[in-house]
Amino acid sequence: MTSLNLYSPIIRYLEAELKGFYLVGEKLKLHTYYKIGGPADLFVFPNTEAKLIELIAMCNDFKKPFYVIGEGANLLVSDSGYKGIILDLREMSTFVNLLDSNTIEVGSATLLKDVIFHCECNGLSGFEYLSGIPGTIGGALSMNAGTSDWQISQNLLWVEIIDNHLNKLVLEKEDIDFGYRSSPQLTNCIITKARFRVNKTTSDILKKHRISQLMRRASKQPIEFASCGSVFKRPKGFFVGEMVANLNLKGHIFGDAMISEKHGGFIVNLGNAKSEDVLHLIELVEYQVREKFNVDLEREVVLLGFN
Repeated sequence: MTSLNLYSPIIRYLEAELKGFYLVGEKLKLHTYYKIGGPADLFVFPNTEAKLIELIAMCNDFKKPFYVIGEGANLLVSDSGYKGIILDLREMSTFVNLLDSNTIEVGSATLLKDVIFHCECNGLSGFEYLSGIPGTIGGALSMNAGTSDWQISQNLLWVEIIDNHLNKLVLEKEDIDFGYRSSPQLTNCIITKARFRVNKTTSDILKKHRISQLMRRASKQPIEFASCGSVFKRPKGFFVGEMVANLNLKGHIFGDAMISEKHGGFIVNLGNAKSEDVLHLIELVEYQVREKFNVDLEREVVLLGFN
């Protein structure tokens, strides 16, 4: 049980400025795609950028760890929870504004699927390639989410962030070293909004593309189970799924977690998996791939709350 005395100054601030917008001991399994995770000490929904900055300043002053959560699509949270403050931005930055016929501005907490649907309804091309990818715009930008055909960075114009010194900055696309599932300048900051270039087309074309993307994903990925999507980044010259199949690890079960029978790069929750079940399988795949292929896998999944 969280000792609220440890957070007394912060709770006094929350009661005065954000009453009704924070939770004590909220279970993080309710906020992750894995459906796994113990309680956070505090779970807060700041509703303005000013209050977000004040909260982060207080966390720094009182040496309290914090983590900004999106949709929890790529998170594996420990069953012991998170000893700190979770900041959820959904109350302050969920919007899609069409600025002109070729430009949209999007809040970082906006779900990627909502942006795709908004663009489809308005005949705006640029996001349809990302159909089926979970998460928020901020999360997608921080890992340069995409497919073999398209990455979210390709139609980006600029990103607004709050840096480690709590300054608001705008980073132009050329200021960011986007790579495969990486954007180094966006990993240790808070994304607040972004602007993208889009192109006019028809809603029917976009709908057909979206459905095609979703059908392709359903045929190759275990969407019937809770998971974080691809656990590992694709190493150069290799495919994780093929290596896992070669190791005869597909379908391997530990506890209530399983290496997917459909795609070896996915580790799924069969219903009641513990965080340690999933972590065991992650480490098993890493070890065996290293031993047989001399490849060090890099994780896409983010671990939170583990020692």
